[in-house]
Amino acid sequence: MPAVAFRHYTFRFVELNWQQNFANNRIAFTVGKVDMTNYFNFHGLIIPWQHFLGFGASVSGTVNWGNQGLGGVAMVRPTEHFYLIAGAIDVYGDLFEDGHMLDLGRNYENGDLMYLAEIGWVPSYAERYFKKISLTFWQSDSYISAAGSLIEKGKGMAFTAHWFFQERFAPYVRFGISNGVGENTLYRRDIQIGHGMKFRHHDMLGISFSWNDPNIDDVKDQYTSEIFYRVNLTAHLEITPSVQMIVNPTFNDRTSELFYAGIRGRITL
Repeated sequence: MPAVAFRHYTFRFVELNWQQNFANNRIAFTVGKVDMTNYFNFHGLIIPWQHFLGFGASVSGTVNWGNQGLGGVAMVRPTEHFYLIAGAIDVYGDLFEDGHMLDLGRNYENGDLMYLAEIGWVPSYAERYFKKISLTFWQSDSYISAAGSLIEKGKGMAFTAHWFFQERFAPYVRFGISNGVGENTLYRRDIQIGHGMKFRHHDMLGISFSWNDPNIDDVKDQYTSEIFYRVNLTAHLEITPSVQMIVNPTFNDRTSELFYAGIRGRITL
């Protein structure tokens, strides 16, 4: 997918949850409508409004990521550097149907959930969004989709490492493997590498590359690449042109290459 941040829906609560921490952030939990990509398998250049836009540079496509839904996350840090985090959420989450301002998902009532667990290392709790090494395990229950199809049980694991250093360089690497099962599981295996470089006035150049083995038989391996340059025109206005290339697009057998060019604008108050 060339873009992960956009969809059409009416006014709604995308997230609505309670967060609590204890013992100087050694123990914490979140419960409510949550987005699991905020807690598991992320890297420091994952915000699509400011960084990479395509799925090939986002969360691992081997994981059966659902939409935001009813769930909970708990974290404990036995030491200053190591953390353990686990969570469960409605296996598909919000259907993003018009008129549903607070859609928690339709599967949790049947006990159909997605479970995630992660172990990671950080220099400090405050630096977790900038420097982290983690290994994530996941499993999604079987369930009946909104279209009436049976979705089998999926499972897999994904590794992520990112490191921001010298206040300028932000490389990351990740790979994942899965049984290729799940409504949103795109790949059996994937590898992503990327780098962001900050310049004066917080401008940033980002370059990424990924390889993946689609979960569809008899199709070629897919390769994606993306380049963006974020220009901070003022303290409250950003413009980000970008280009993407997808080689052997999985769901398009009419061509061997797809090329995208885009531009984003972001205003903050």
